[in-house]
Amino acid sequence: MELAGTRTQVLVRISSKRVFHPDPTPRAAGAIGRSRRHGTRFALSDPESWTKPDAELMSVWHGLHPKLHGRGRGREQDEPPIVRGSVIRVEVEHLPRPIARAKKTLWLWWSGDGVPDLDLCWRAYLWRFDIERT
Repeated sequence: MELAGTRTQVLVRISSKRVFHPDPTPRAAGAIGRSRRHGTRFALSDPESWTKPDAELMSVWHGLHPKLHGRGRGREQDEPPIVRGSVIRVEVEHLPRPIARAKKTLWLWWSGDGVPDLDLCWRAYLWRFDIERT
């Protein structure tokens, strides 16, 4: 990846329809065939597919990756890269304007070195509105 080796962190909002995968379980000794690239399905819209969160300030799951397809910059490679990150679930209980809508869920995906600062991540996402408008 072009950002490899830099001190860059990526934080983006993702659709609640996205699906991620952890790394697969290790292969049994003597297994035949190609190794799996993706573990069990983690669908944001299906709470039954969620495992126990890795942290609880907000729900966060580390080490998940989306299935990338041979499009865009990765099309020259034999296989698309595995880009691991953390999926962060933030429940928005109060919006600035009083609206009679149900609670919203904000899904974020973070990738960088180490473990994300969850409090900083959701605040940084909210601050981006001010940056985009000025």
